[in-house]
Amino acid sequence: MRQAIRRALDDGKSLTLHVTSRLLLHWLEDFIGYSGVEWVPVAPERDYRRIFGSDPPALFTPEVLLAANIATINVPPPGVAVDAAGWVLGERLHPLWSAPQASSNHLSELSTWVVSPGASIAPALYPLVQDCLTKWAAAMPAYGALHAGSLGADVTNLIRSAALRHYPAAWRQAHGLHHLPVASFALHRELWVQALRELGPPIEHYWREQVAEREPDQAWLQAALAAMSGWSHAELRMIEAVILRDPALLNAALVQTLRQKFGALHGAAVTLDELEQLVPPPQPAQPQADWSDQQWLTWATQAYMPYFAWTVRTQQPCAAQAAYALCYADWLAQRYPHWLTAVGSPLITSQFTLMRDLLVAQPDAVVVWLVADGLTWWQGKILRESCQQHGLHPQRYEPAVALLPSITSISKRALVTGILAPEEVHGTLAQAAQEKLTRVGVRGFVSYHEQEVLAAVRSSAPPQCVIWLANELDRQAHEQITFTDDMVVRAIIERFGQTLAKLRDRCIERGHPFHALIGSDHGSTLLPATAPTRRMPTATREVIDVWEDSPEPRSSNHTSARAAQVSADQHLQIEEDAWYHLDRLRYQLAHAYLIPRGYAAVGRRPTGWTHGGLTPEETIVPLMHLTPEPLVMHNLRLALSGRLQPQREGMLVLLLTNPNPAPLDHLVVRIADLQPVAIERIEANGRHETTLTYPARPLDGAELALPWTLDGQVLGVTHHQQGAARIAVRRLQSDTSMDDMFG
Repeated sequence: MRQAIRRALDDGKSLTLHVTSRLLLHWLEDFIGYSGVEWVPVAPERDYRRIFGSDPPALFTPEVLLAANIATINVPPPGVAVDAAGWVLGERLHPLWSAPQASSNHLSELSTWVVSPGASIAPALYPLVQDCLTKWAAAMPAYGALHAGSLGADVTNLIRSAALRHYPAAWRQAHGLHHLPVASFALHRELWVQALRELGPPIEHYWREQVAEREPDQAWLQAALAAMSGWSHAELRMIEAVILRDPALLNAALVQTLRQKFGALHGAAVTLDELEQLVPPPQPAQPQADWSDQQWLTWATQAYMPYFAWTVRTQQPCAAQAAYALCYADWLAQRYPHWLTAVGSPLITSQFTLMRDLLVAQPDAVVVWLVADGLTWWQGKILRESCQQHGLHPQRYEPAVALLPSITSISKRALVTGILAPEEVHGTLAQAAQEKLTRVGVRGFVSYHEQEVLAAVRSSAPPQCVIWLANELDRQAHEQITFTDDMVVRAIIERFGQTLAKLRDRCIERGHPFHALIGSDHGSTLLPATAPTRRMPTATREVIDVWEDSPEPRSSNHTSARAAQVSADQHLQIEEDAWYHLDRLRYQLAHAYLIPRGYAAVGRRPTGWTHGGLTPEETIVPLMHLTPEPLVMHNLRLALSGRLQPQREGMLVLLLTNPNPAPLDHLVVRIADLQPVAIERIEANGRHETTLTYPARPLDGAELALPWTLDGQVLGVTHHQQGAARIAVRRLQSDTSMDDMFG
């Protein structure tokens, strides 16, 4: 003590000592008169009487009073009876200690404070702390498990006891929990996880023993989930291991139960999402030859793609999936030539037209066009979610079909120029894009690099259209042998979302309207292990596909494993049922191509994902339009016209007009008790007209009110409308109606 005083004097630091021992005062008398030492007599008992109006009880020893610095405690409000120990601790530690009554909420809040980093209790105050805990325990036994000298450890054990209350008594006893009461807590999730963290190894060991004793089945899983806390990563790891060992245990209901149990556990979402992806999706319907284009694309994106993803992820036998893909490829090979001259076809070239339309409507806008090489349909969903999280809202999100064959040199060139190239072309894709922008009068900038794109938008006179050619996803896919939505792929996609958000912020700062377009030139597929490798037919040569990372021609290239270029049609000899022959004139190509029918490689087997074929996953890509503002959805205009007569069958004309910039999908219109009208899609700013039969029945009055409802989806969000239409009723019934005679 004397050394501490000496150091404080030498260093000029403040030091306060409370001395109650007369002997110690005698030992310190030589410090009287020292410069910088101030002796102040204190009377803590007197201060206590001043504050509480009575002598301090035995609990408040001089040491306790001094540790509490009783002289500076606030006086309780007049006429309010307070517990002295609780009042002092409430002033010195936290207001929770002054609570007059125990409750579950109070226990939760007090426990949260005890285990918080800033909580600290001086040992001299332990008697007051214990007094409060003892009084509360009389009303709520859980407080009796807490002790002043080990409060942090006791709170942790009490939380553990509550979390693991359904574990066997022997296990709880072995870990010092069986004697503890089970309290009702309302805690932040991190406190649960923190309390159970050190018990992770014994928890995992326990569940490994359970798995070894009995082969897990559905009943075992349900019993295990009922016993588990839901706050331990060790528990989730064991459930995951059981399911991965026997994927047949997994179904949608079990995933929902797992989300309810572990959904609040930090980091569990990734594991739960991965498990959900292993749930067998519904078997796709068999495609029909008379389907419309929209029906085929809806089937491919909503039924086939999930089935394909599940097949690849879980390494299922792929015969059924391959048969579906073949149906689509056969249809595409026949349907594609028609689209080359049709207005409103689903080809990716439509995105160039959208870009021009946006700039015509807003000449001062900046359109950033991310051309993500190899962006698949499922990756597009991830990118859309990332953009939404960064404040970019979809205005359009739809499937489009790549140019055939689905290789970069053909399809990306068509995407960024909006036109096909039926003749041999030279120069890089970037040069072609820049020349096309100039030709149509758009002030443009084309780059392969994120930093150059950012710099262009930051400039004093930003371009109207910035085309960002990004190859990262395609490069990654060619090296990958697992499904292409893992953490590496997601990191690339998240970087896209972050950069687009930065570009939006720059435009808004400078007062420019901002639009983001996202498109892709092709998707990709992973050939099954059983896929054959076919020799290059006579009169064909390898297709050299291009990766451009700079303005220099032929930056890098690789050989396509899914297409062969025909060098001499007259000498071509192939098995018709083994190849798709993309004729140069019919498919408007500079050269004819051969694509293997089904899943097969050409010339060599690729090491990872590949593209160039006609399967849905290779040819269907997402096209997106995003803005800083959410889509404003206006009601569809529904018009019902016609005239009805009592006891006669009548015809009604239903006209729906969509005034929105986004299409509506999967519409169902219900009019009174008539047969519902199902409409696959009404395009943006589009119309749909159809006729309905009204059955013969009695009709009263001059007009009939028909209530109607309309349900559909806009960008995956449910849309609902309702109303009533009025139809005139003809009262005169004759072969020559008076209504007809007089108009």
